[in-house]
Amino acid sequence: MDVTWNAKWKGIPCSLVEPLPNLLEEAGVFTEPKPLVEDAADGDYLAVWDLTGIVRARAFHISLKFTCPGERWTPLGQKVKAALYALRSYEGATA
Repeated sequence: MDVTWNAKWKGIPCSLVEPLPNLLEEAGVFTEPKPLVEDAADGDYLAVWDLTGIVRARAFHISLKFTCPGERWTPLGQKVKAALYALRSYEGATA
């Protein structure tokens, strides 16, 4: 059995990270999770987002599972999604 692990690290601006602690707190990742996605209809694809990290010495794990297209994001979910997309799509990073 072969196991391969690879990571690509890149620098990102603090302005993309700054809103995350408050959004994660609001989403309930340290207490009772709040709904971020409401499936509206069966979609063609199953999407699973897993995010694990540490914010100010508090570990968290958030997992979203939904079908798309057709998913409906709650207003809070839209804010979290926008913040995560901004991190993911940042192009000015260096490896």
